[in-house]
Amino acid sequence: MPNNSRKKGIACEQRLAKDLQRLFPNAKVELVLNSGSGIKKGDVMIDNILIQCKQGGKAIRISEENLLKARKDAIKRGKSPLTMYELDSGRRYWILEDSDAIVLLDSLRKW
Repeated sequence: MPNNSRKKGIACEQRLAKDLQRLFPNAKVELVLNSGSGIKKGDVMIDNILIQCKQGGKAIRISEENLLKARKDAIKRGKSPLTMYELDSGRRYWILEDSDAIVLLDSLRKW
């Protein structure tokens, strides 16, 4: 049986997958079950992006180790990495690598 922090993490992943499906109805959104203990890593996939979800209280701790692991897992699956932190308030914060942020900014500029 999952502990309380794991339950919060699973609920966070489910909310994110549901929100992405609502926002992008034509995209393929997949919730990766048992991602922490299984062969498939990452928590939510949307098209060619693998999202690692982290759930925190009132503060977040960003470690390079977690970001590099998420990157490695995404690249193994042929996906781009993205990390999302959700606080207890429900606010979400996203972390992109520099090269991905530049692509995003360029596409927004053209939009």
